[in-house]
Parts: sequence; C-alpha cells; structure tokens
Amino acid sequence: MLQTARSRSGPICVFSYFRLRNGKTPFGFISEGGTELDFQSSEAEIMADSPLILVVEDEFFLQADLDDGLSGGGFATEVVSSGEEALTLLKTKRHDALVTDVKLAGVLSGWEVARQIREKDPSFPVIYVTAYQQDWAANGVANSVLIPKPFTSAKVVAAVWSLLNQRTAPTT
Repeated sequence: MLQTARSRSGPICVFSYFRLRNGKTPFGFISEGGTELDFQSSEAEIMADSPLILVVEDEFFLQADLDDGLSGGGFATEVVSSGEEALTLLKTKRHDALVTDVKLAGVLSGWEVARQIREKDPSFPVIYVTAYQQDWAANGVANSVLIPKPFTSAKVVAAVWSLLNQRTAPTT
C-alpha cells in the first residue's frame, strides 16, 4: 500500500509500507516532483521474493485486471484460462496462492481446481472471484475467500495478503 507523508506545505513523498520476505520494500521513496529518493530493491529482487499467485480466469480483460492489480500489490503472477492449464502449472512450479473464477474454459471448474490443490496441500490459500457466489457454500473449499464480481483489485490483493499471512502466522 502507498502512504503519503505530509508537511505543513503539502505532500512531500509517497512510500510503500509493506515488506517482502527479504525485509525490503518493493518500492522506494518518491519525492513530490517524482524524483526517486531511496529505491531499496531491484525489479529482479522484487520478483524473486514476491509470492507467486496462480490466476485462473478465462475472460481476457479480467485476466489483465487481476494481473495488474496483483502485480501492483507486490505479487508475481501466472495467468491461465483453464483449470487444466492451472493443474499442469502446479506440477512444475511452486505457487503461493490461487485466485480463480469458477466458470472456466475447458472441462474443470474453479471449484474442482481448488479441491484438487487442497487434496495435496490442505492449507493452500484459495480466493474465488465469481458471479456465482450462491454456489460457494456447496462447492467452495474450506477457509477460502469469495469475492463477488464485479470486484476491485484492492479487495483481491487484501484477500491474498490476508490468507498468506494466516498461512505463515506462527501457531501457539
């Protein structure tokens, strides 16, 4: 999230206040005139340390919205259109969370993709972004989040961070 620091004469800088796993912020300080003051991480460092989110959405414009919103929220993303593509990717690469629609291209639904992921990893973070929220109680996996369409990117980013923080929170 971005925060603006203010002086009596107005805003003096904009800065991010969340940190990546390496303790660095993905954005530096930017002065009112747009001059970069203190950039702490290179783009390669940011992408290497950012949680990788698998996005499954078959509508092109929603793919772009989710990709842009999650990238802006500090995540790396991989975007696919079908459940079959999603499960294939999960066999080759470690992802940190799933953001999925439920009606997808291909045979598998987002409900089924989430179920198959949870069979292997019961605490895997799952966020459904769908217009079919009435089916969530019957078909959604436990401890998932449902965001009804239309949605804002901020809701999706907040839901992903929340589930990732719950997953990594120390147990007492």
